[in-house]
Amino acid sequence: MAKSTKAMKFKLAVAVGIVALAVTMAVCVFAYRNLNFDYLNASFLEESGYKLGFTEDMARLEGGLEIYYIEGPNNGPKLLLLHGVPQPVSRTQVCSHAAS
Repeated sequence: MAKSTKAMKFKLAVAVGIVALAVTMAVCVFAYRNLNFDYLNASFLEESGYKLGFTEDMARLEGGLEIYYIEGPNNGPKLLLLHGVPQPVSRTQVCSHAAS
């Protein structure tokens, strides 16, 4: 009886260790990908973006705020994608500029 309990505890410890290792690896990969620049997409405009009709520009909002953006080719409905803005910019500031 003591031998099987010991074996079960060992199996449980191994399983917990494997799960902990998998979680640690997932957290490390997540942190690495989010803390490093995305080099795969960095040269999109230079390599093919301009050829496809994309352009880049800077929107200057009231209060001196600037937002860099890329416009796509005019071949479909308009779509505005906003990533998390690092500055305190209100939705109305961005939308009022986009409407003009």
